[in-house]
Amino acid sequence: MNFVDLELKQKIMATDIYVAVASQTRSHDEIHKDIVNVVKMLQRFDNNFNRFSTTNELAKLNNATALAVSDEMMGMLVLAKDYFQKTAGVFEPSILPSLVSEGYNQSFKKGLPGKKQWKTPVLEKYNFGMVQLDESTHTVVKPSNLKIDLGGIGKGYILDKAVEFLQAKYANYCIEAGGDMYLAGIDSKQKYPYWAIEIENPFVDRCLLNSPTLLVSNQAIATSGVNRRKWLADGIIKNHLIDPASGRSIQGDLETVTVIGNSTVYCDIMAKVIVIKGLNKGLEYCNSNQIPAILIAKDGKIHSSESALKYVWKA
Repeated sequence: MNFVDLELKQKIMATDIYVAVASQTRSHDEIHKDIVNVVKMLQRFDNNFNRFSTTNELAKLNNATALAVSDEMMGMLVLAKDYFQKTAGVFEPSILPSLVSEGYNQSFKKGLPGKKQWKTPVLEKYNFGMVQLDESTHTVVKPSNLKIDLGGIGKGYILDKAVEFLQAKYANYCIEAGGDMYLAGIDSKQKYPYWAIEIENPFVDRCLLNSPTLLVSNQAIATSGVNRRKWLADGIIKNHLIDPASGRSIQGDLETVTVIGNSTVYCDIMAKVIVIKGLNKGLEYCNSNQIPAILIAKDGKIHSSESALKYVWKA
């Protein structure tokens, strides 16, 4: 069996990319070419939709009140509107002014944000429900000061598109970007009839006892939390997860949440929503909606939703 894996240490979407593919019928060169095409797909997406560009399609939309957008942009916005409604506004793509107000003023590729002292402005109250989407004309209409950040949906969205590309030819592969991943078939490199994924210890200053290992096949996994994208602004540790009710970085009791599901975008959004909700409401939300999730609290305790237990390896 030909096995090709490619790990990119350059940053795409401000994160490292890993793609691995195994096949008994495709040549090494063909597999490598397909992996390179996946990487190009991610790079193109990042160029078109990252919020730090002043000239890409997202920038044009944020500077407009009405705009005809691409198929890809419309597809993302329709999906975002669906999750905004399903989560009662906890998933909120129109948080860009809040992110900037909290000090997230530059990409982590350029260093830590929040180095300047920020005077918090009085933010106008907008929500993603005010965005009007006309799928027949591909037109978006919104208030001029409503600014959209696609960071909460973009990575999962494009990883799912990469999965569609790979699954047309391959049964066994892994694609991962910054902790969000899709794992198809089996791990032939390790000779496992599944993929074994150990949940990362989110703490730099202490051990995490009994960190779960998830056994999955043809499933997505995504982790969100406050342990990575954080910075100091006005003497307060901030993070990229915004409570839409307050417009501020969450200061809750969860460090990370890992979700298992059928699509990466679902897992990514649900993980963020659960972190924002916090431990008690988050677990209740998981169990009410049959969301397989592992929640790691700031005190180091690990909690599992009822539907996650079947994925946890038992020694």
